[in-house]
Amino acid sequence: MSKEPIEATRFFKKVPIKLNETYTNKKYKTRALLFILDKGEYNEELKHIRTAARRSANREPLRFGIVSDVKLIRKYKQRYGNLWFTDAVALNTMVVKRYDGQIAANDLLDVQSEKTI
Repeated sequence: MSKEPIEATRFFKKVPIKLNETYTNKKYKTRALLFILDKGEYNEELKHIRTAARRSANREPLRFGIVSDVKLIRKYKQRYGNLWFTDAVALNTMVVKRYDGQIAANDLLDVQSEKTI
C-alpha cells in the first residue's frame, strides 16, 4: 500500500487521476476494500459506492477497491477468516484500514455487525 497502484480498469473512465509522489509520500492513508460475491444482488449499493469513490478520488489519502472475483474473495476469506468476514459463511464484506492502522470490517447484509480489529 505504499506505492500508487496502476489503474487498469474503466473506473475513472478515460481520465485516471494520477497521484504519483503526492500519494507515495503521504504519511496517513485510508483504504476501503469491498468484497462482493454477487454484484447483481448489490446493484444499487455498488452504484452508490462507485459514485462516492469517484467523488472522493481527489482526496489523496483515501482509496477504494472492489473485489468481485469469486476465487479471490475465497482466497481472502481463507487467509483472514473472521477478522475480515463476520462469520463462516459470509462472503460480502467491507474492510476499512484507517490511517492509524486500525481495521474495521462490516457485513454488507448487516450494517450493525461492525467489528474493529
